[in-house]
Amino acid sequence: MAEDFRKLLKEANRSDDWGRYFEDIVVQGFLVLSAQASSVHASTPEETLDDVNAYEAWQVALSQSGKRTLTQKGYGAWDELSRKPWAASFTPHEIDGIMEAEFVPTAVVQQIYEDMLAWKKEPWTGD
Repeated sequence: MAEDFRKLLKEANRSDDWGRYFEDIVVQGFLVLSAQASSVHASTPEETLDDVNAYEAWQVALSQSGKRTLTQKGYGAWDELSRKPWAASFTPHEIDGIMEAEFVPTAVVQQIYEDMLAWKKEPWTGD
């Protein structure tokens, strides 16, 4: 089992009006896992807690940095990750190439992180 994703969370900012945001977790140098929980996120509880271990569910967004997006057919990691059992709860974000889900249980977020760690990028041979 990989390191607990919650240990990798670093608070980026916090305010009474905008809740709290954690920095993205970059996996394999280009896959991006955004796990958020606060008073403005779809988390359980929907509160800004100091103890990240107290959250039962998270608002999660997945993306990919670089020229290719996560959902780009034939190039994005979503081609494979979309086959995972947890992927059914994700929907496309309004920004192309981002997949998101609300109220994702902590154990499932951990599985997503582990699946992203295990994903192997095929070498790209085109432009």
